[in-house]
Amino acid sequence: MAHLLGNKTPYVVSRLENQARKPCLNAVIVYCILFDVSLEEIIPGLYKETRGLVAKRLKGKESMFSNHKARERVLQKFCDEMPASKLLV
Repeated sequence: MAHLLGNKTPYVVSRLENQARKPCLNAVIVYCILFDVSLEEIIPGLYKETRGLVAKRLKGKESMFSNHKARERVLQKFCDEMPASKLLV
């Protein structure tokens, strides 16, 4: 596993598995590829927190997307799935 992650020793893998070290983005992507899982499954807490921040930042900023279809897609993805109580904060 260390080799696949680009590390020379298994020590780094052990620290990642024991949550003693935060993984770099490359390591997260390698895990997603190797285990065929989504980013949300690998780091659910950070994913949920970041998704909430994006939803809050989008509130009232709908016009920043000049392409109508892109605007609809982004708003639907973040706003429809996010409980209204989270968007109003």
